[in-house]
Amino acid sequence: MKKCIDLSDVPPQLPIKSSRKNGSSKYQGVSFDKGWNKWRARIKIDGKSKFIGSYDSEEKAAIDYARAKFKYKEDHDLPLAER
Repeated sequence: MKKCIDLSDVPPQLPIKSSRKNGSSKYQGVSFDKGWNKWRARIKIDGKSKFIGSYDSEEKAAIDYARAKFKYKEDHDLPLAER
């Protein structure tokens, strides 16, 4: 598991279900990278995509996406754009 955003100060969060039906993941902010055979979590902050991390599990990626969303929405009060 590779992480690029520090989430050590963020409490556990529940994954956020995706409303999209045609995506590779059932969770928001998560997609499958076939080249690396890993689940990737990304979030948009101020219109820029930020890499959260890559994971063996779709659920772990979704949990960290939810944690990152909580962190940036609560701590920094930055506008968040959904994928």
